Amino acid sequence: MDLVEFAEFCRLKMAVNGPDVHMKCAGAATAGLPDDERRWRLAIYNCFSSVATAAVIWSRWPRARIFETSDVDLAAWLRAHWKGIPIRNTRRPVRAPHKLARCLKSVAAYDVDVAALDYEAAWKSLDTVYSWGRYVRIKYLETLRRFGGSAYAHLAAPDIRARDAWSPRRALAWLYPTYAATLDVKTNDRAALNVVSALVGETRAAVMELVGCDVSHYELEALLCNYRQSLTGKLYVGRTIDSELEYHRKVAAFWDEPYTDTDIFAARRATFPVETLGEVQGWDGPRPPLFFLLTEHGYIWSDLVYDYRATTDFAHPVRR
Repeated sequence: MDLVEFAEFCRLKMAVNGPDVHMKCAGAATAGLPDDERRWRLAIYNCFSSVATAAVIWSRWPRARIFETSDVDLAAWLRAHWKGIPIRNTRRPVRAPHKLARCLKSVAAYDVDVAALDYEAAWKSLDTVYSWGRYVRIKYLETLRRFGGSAYAHLAAPDIRARDAWSPRRALAWLYPTYAATLDVKTNDRAALNVVSALVGETRAAVMELVGCDVSHYELEALLCNYRQSLTGKLYVGRTIDSELEYHRKVAAFWDEPYTDTDIFAARRATFPVETLGEVQGWDGPRPPLFFLLTEHGYIWSDLVYDYRATTDFAHPVRR
């Protein structure tokens, strides 16, 4: 657990279009749409963090319909179709029909010209969106910055939003054990936030030097979370690409025609290296043999480096 290992994790993760692969796939899936429609769909995507699930709503619930439908009627529809609307653990706050209805209604009602705001004002304006806490706000503003049009290019996160950033702060505590007592405690006092800020600056500079490219604050925040998950056996490079296949299966099992105007697999092909696509390579979701490779065998898996289909002993993976 050191900066060199973390930087290598960052390099491999970014090589497969990480850290937030779903966001980039959402960008590909909405490319070519009118600007207003694209921004609406990107907002809906941020309610789920799954392109497969978002695409179900995109085709059935345009903004005007959500806005005009009562909370009760929207919740009733969601309840009747709940098995076809899988929601990731990261969006636990809306994992009930009435909560998701409230979230979607508040997104439909959100009518702020974010392009005219600086980052802090844009961040504050999202107070009205139900269940959009710290991380969803970071993601949404980053999504707008990348895919909302040139008017949103200024919305680069100025920091990692250290207040309540327990997951990346814990990863920093592993990288800087001297500061663990400050970092790995749920406190938001000024002294703790100052330590986080200083270490984020040091880490970002070191990672950019080692990987040889820019790493934004948003990317660093997500990579710290991903790295922490990889050290606890919950994530490998490519897992988030794999997991979307699992969500697609759940969606497709319920709906006769799950995506009426979105080609999910074309978006994946446009976003990710072909070596990472399970629908091409022959797997249909997360791959359990890869979860503990870093902690048990000391190496970071990447489908661009190792051949999954040719490997039988993951202590000695087959290189491409």
